[in-house]
Formats: sequence, structure tokens, C-alpha cells
Amino acid sequence: MWKKKIKQKKLQLILIAIILMVSSSIFALSMSFTSTVSKYTNEYYGGENIKDIVVQTYNDDVISKVENFIKEKETNEIDVRKTKGLTVDRQVFLEDENLDLGMASLIIYEGMKSHPWDVVVTDGEKAMTPSKGTIWVSNLLADSKNLKIGDKIKIKDGDEYKYLTISALVNDSLVPSSVMGYNNLYVNSNDYGDFNEFIKSQYIGYDSSKEGNNATSELISYIGGSIDGVIYDKWITIFAANAGSQITSGVGLSTAILIFIVSIVIIRFVLWNNILKEYKSIGVYKSLGFTSKQIRNIYLKSFGIVGVIAITAGSFFSIWFINYLVKISIKYIGIYEGGINNFSFIVLTVILMSFVLISNIYLLLRRINKIKPVEAFRIGVTSSKEKFKKAIIRDASSPMSMAINDIFKYKKQNIIIVTVLSLVIYLSVFLVSVNYSMINMKDNAWNMFGLLQGDVTLDFPSGEASYDKALEEIKSDPRVLGVRACSFDVGKVAYLDVSRYNIKNAQVITYLYDNYDNNNGFNVSIKEGRNPKNKNEIALSEQILKDASLDIGDYIDIKILGEERSLLITGKYIGMMSNNYNMRMTLDIVPKEIRNNLNNLNINITLKDKNDYEEFKEEYKQKYEVCSIDTCPSLIATASKSVIEIVIPVTTIILLGILLFSILNIVNLIIMNNTDNRRNNAIIKSLGFSNIYILKRTLYRIMLLTGISSLVGFILNATISKSVFKFAMMGIDGLMISNGKVISTIVFIEILTLGATIISMFSIRKISTVELMEE
Repeated sequence: MWKKKIKQKKLQLILIAIILMVSSSIFALSMSFTSTVSKYTNEYYGGENIKDIVVQTYNDDVISKVENFIKEKETNEIDVRKTKGLTVDRQVFLEDENLDLGMASLIIYEGMKSHPWDVVVTDGEKAMTPSKGTIWVSNLLADSKNLKIGDKIKIKDGDEYKYLTISALVNDSLVPSSVMGYNNLYVNSNDYGDFNEFIKSQYIGYDSSKEGNNATSELISYIGGSIDGVIYDKWITIFAANAGSQITSGVGLSTAILIFIVSIVIIRFVLWNNILKEYKSIGVYKSLGFTSKQIRNIYLKSFGIVGVIAITAGSFFSIWFINYLVKISIKYIGIYEGGINNFSFIVLTVILMSFVLISNIYLLLRRINKIKPVEAFRIGVTSSKEKFKKAIIRDASSPMSMAINDIFKYKKQNIIIVTVLSLVIYLSVFLVSVNYSMINMKDNAWNMFGLLQGDVTLDFPSGEASYDKALEEIKSDPRVLGVRACSFDVGKVAYLDVSRYNIKNAQVITYLYDNYDNNNGFNVSIKEGRNPKNKNEIALSEQILKDASLDIGDYIDIKILGEERSLLITGKYIGMMSNNYNMRMTLDIVPKEIRNNLNNLNINITLKDKNDYEEFKEEYKQKYEVCSIDTCPSLIATASKSVIEIVIPVTTIILLGILLFSILNIVNLIIMNNTDNRRNNAIIKSLGFSNIYILKRTLYRIMLLTGISSLVGFILNATISKSVFKFAMMGIDGLMISNGKVISTIVFIEILTLGATIISMFSIRKISTVELMEE
């Protein structure tokens, strides 16, 4: 009998099946995407593709100390690997265009077996090392700067230019995403030796007997001071590789859970509505000797089997989307072949969602036990209370007045419609706001990354002689409102002993600004306290304070240019840079005569007229060819790209799923309404009312309900979206809400809903008045 029930309710069950397929696909996608990325990166970096610890330093003494540490502490390590590099920040050009590469290094690569990390050629020459006169470029950099094999790269070496041809595109295991902020270029040792003017560095890599923070802390403690460079540890590299997927996981999973809950509510409503319509039939079954259990099984099997099949199909269908998104997320790490690495999570989704569905259907069907044959036979003999409820508008005849009465007549159905539409509108505008925030991350860098930001940022290479000239020229430019000098330091000037303070990150970045005053159009965040005002004060990121068990008003010891000083902690803030491990200090800790030697030299500017940005940028770009100009430091602009590339596709797919979910539910409920009111519609038509009248009556009701839902969704977005985003982003209050995009999204959903309603109402044209009166 359950098969017959499926045939009778074919259209309704098909719509329910599609709804469950969509919700299970989103749920499986949200559960599996992050875990699949994490599994792949852990397996990739768990092999020989990168050494556990890679130290880059400009100091030969540090290399000697690292070698001694390995001999004394890592006695089982027999495969220590080394290479050399040159700092070529903002000195790399494609023809006459500066590629604006911050934190860029030209590195010797002589084969995987001797290099501290793996470099996988994905396109171009298949060789152990770049051939003479050529250069290997990462796919990450090539995609960012539109580079291709055969392009001529020129590198400014003092007053000369050296030319190299791109012969291969590679995946660099040390820089799996732009979140790292580094740009590595690879040449052979002969071409490396042709450069004379650049700052030289050395790399040394080894495998550690310890894990994570313990591995780096022991090394840093042994060295006993600044490494004068950067420590890359495998675990932070894995974190960077997973960063984009982790940002979307919280948003996606929360969305999926909400959608699944609404799906269950709708199925319960549909099922109970069917039971009410078949109340008399159930009474007949019972009078013929059928038990409540047998009757329950008819509904449980028909709805349950269809539901489980739909959930299974939707979950496995999501594998295609998951592999597509995983390829985007890890396209710069090795070579991902796809497959069903997420099989266990798919099965878990099927089991979990099926259990919840069957449990809810079973609990609802227990009400059948209370149906008595005598009571069931009386249903329909006398009019139900529903039919005789007083109308809100008496003597209603127009489609609008009838629509208003229908809202109160079919309360449960309308409550579900408002719930679905409110949820869909809220989630849609929230995801649109997330996308908008990611795309415009550069303009919101002060909030996301914890730095000070104006309208324009000029970046100069370390030691660039023209920096002082540019600074003075900008200060006297009549278009400029305010100027701030800045540098981002990675242990060269300010060194925090991470092992002493139990800091769970190998590296801490220090922001150095001449002042942090929040005026003249500059923006800078602070969560508690205030920013430092002089060289004896410091503000710390929330994560550093947490790890070090310190608070505002305490003192912390920092080595500044080799001299240890105790600084007063004046404030706390949040910033994504270096995994929320960063510090703020004033630039006066560095004597003016050596400031030109700082890394990542910046000039931050606010303009009197924001419309002068393009003209200002073009003018100073012509004057200072090694200077990169953007709305934020190039380091931040680079770091934001991977986040955008990963987050946007995921949120877009989820958004499309939500819209499909909304349309299907509206269509399902309208068809239910039409089926339930076939006789009423036939009577109305027999009285001379047209199909248009019936359509308007339903359409106006949906319009009113959509208006209410739009208001609810808009209010929810305005009140809780920032908090939800803040929770998903480790406390960063970085959601940007564009009212224009929010309103456009709401209007689009309203049009979509009304369109689906009109299409769903076409069936009323086929209603035969005579046939229905004879039923």
C-alpha cells in the first residue's frame, strides 16, 4: 500500500525529494569541504614535500647556530637541506610594468632531493633545475599577475637590468596560498651568481623530533635572540593552506543546519496535512481491522523511503561540488587528483540526516494512535471550525481582501512560508555581504588585519634611497590630508621571545607607525585600551595576550635592535596577520638614520578628495618605478587574494542552493494549497470568477507574506550578521554590509518567489467545475 501512496502523492513527493536533495547536498558540502582540504594537506605535508622547519636568515651566525642545534638536539636528522636567496622586493618587472612583488625572493633550485621544500612543475620545462637564462614562477604568482610561459622578466640589479624567461610554472609547497604573503622565484645557481646588489639570505631545513609550537620554541630558545629572518614551520604552512576553507566552514555548516531544520519542519507539515485530508480514510482502515502500526508504516515507508533515497542522492551528488571546490582551494599545493576522499563524511551525512528525518516522521505519525473510527466518520458531516472562522475583512470580494483573509485562515501554512522566506532572505543577504566583504577586503584591511589605513599606500623596497624624497614630496602635496610612515617588521627590529611567553606561533609581526591617531581620515581598530603613543608602549593582539597570560597595564620584555626593554601594554586588538600574532609599536624605536633599512617600508596617505586616487597613483607610479601603490600595503593585497579565490566560489554555490531550496518550497506549498482548494476554486469559477481572480488572490497573499519575510530578513541581517561573521572570523569585526546589494538581493528573491507562484498556479486553468462538483 505504501507504493500506491507514493503513486498518489507523486508530484508532492518529487518536490520533497528535491528539497531534501538540495539541503543534504549543502550539508554534505559544508561538512566535507574543509575536512577534505585538511586531509589532503596533512597527507601532502606529512611526506617528504617539505622539511618540518625551514629557517631563512640574513645572518651567517644564525645558520651556524641552527646547524649546531641540529647536531645537539636532532641527532636522528641526517638529511639537512640548504639553499640561497636574494631579496628582490618590488624590483621585478614584466617589460616596463613593475609587478609590485612584496616579500619576494630569488631562490636557487637544484632539485627536490637537495631543496628544503618541494617545487612541483605543473607546466613547462620538466627539468631538475631551471635552465640557463630562465626562471620558474609559481602558479599562485602567475595567476595573480597574469604571467605565462615565455614572458620576459627583468629584474633591476642596482643600475642594471637582468633578463630571464619564464620556462615553467610550479606549485611551491612553502607558499600554498597568498595568505603567507611571500613570493618565491626560482633560478639555477649560475644565474643567481650574476646578481650583485641584492641582500642575500640563506635557507636551512630539517625535520624535527617534536611537533608544532614545541619544535619552533626549542629552536628559538636555543638561538637566544632574533633569527634576523623568517621561520617557516610545516604546521603554520598547513594552517595557511587550510585558511580559506576554514573561513567558509562555519558559515556553510550553520547555513546547512538551518536549511535542514526548515526541511524537516516542512515535511512534518506536509505529512500532517496529508493525514488530516485522509482522516476519514484512516478511520475506515481502522474499522476494517488495520492497526495503528500498519497504518503508520504506510506513511513511514512512503515518505521515509523517498526521503532517505533523496538524502543519499543529494549527499553523493555533492561529491562533484566538493572536488571542484577542493581543487580551487588547494590548486597551488602539489597535484590534486580528486576522488572520494570524503566518502566517510558523505556516509555520515546520509546516516545523520536519515536518522533525523525518520525519527521526526515516526514521532509525528504517533498521532495516528489517537484517531478513532467513529470520530473520523463524523469529519466532513459537520463543517469544521476552520471553515467557519470569522473573516478579518467581512463581506470580502476583491482578490486583495480575500488574500488578507486567507493569511489568517491558513495560519500554519503561512507561518511556514514566512519562516522559509525569512530564512532564505536572511541567509542570502548575509552571504552576499560576506562576498562583498571578501571582494573589498583591501578597503577594510584596517579592520581585518589590524593595521592603520588611509586612502593610499606606497610600498618601497628595503634600503630604497628614494623613500625619504617621496615622503617629503607627499607631505607637501596639496591633495594630501594626512601622512603616516610605517614598516612591517619580522623580528629584525623588535624581537619577542616566543618560547619565554609561550607564544604558539613561530613568528610575530610588528607594525611600526609614527603614530596611531585615529584622525585625518585614518582608520585603526582597538578592542580595549588604546594604541601606543611613544617608544615605551606597546599594543598586542588578543592572541598574544591570551598565550602569554598578560593584560593591559602589564609589562612585556621586547628586544629592540638587540637591547631588551620592558614596555607597557596599553591596548588589545584583533588582526588576521600572522594568525593574529602581531604587535603595534611606534616608529621612533628606530633611529631615523637607519629607517631606510627597514623591511616593507610604507607611506600611508589620506586624500582631501577621494576622487584624486587614480590620478595620484598614476603620478607617483611614474616618478618612483620601484614603488607599488594600492589602497593598502601590497603584503595585505597579496594575502587577501587566496581568501577571495576560495570563499567566493563556496558561498556562491551555497547561495544558489538556498535560492533553489526557496523556489522548491514555495512551489510545493502553492501546489498543496491548490490541491486542498480544488473544490473551492471550482465553486468560485462556477460563480463566474475568472482564473485571473484566483491567481491574484494567491499572488497577493504571497506578496504580503514576502513583504513580511523581507522585513524580517532585513532586520535579522542588520542586527545579527556582524556578530555571526565575527564569530566565524576569530572575533574580527570585518563584515561590510552594502545596503544597495542587500536591497537588490531582497528584490531579486521577491521577484523569484512571485514568478514561482505564478508558474505554480497555471494548474488552476485545468480545473473542471463539473467534475469537481460530482466528486
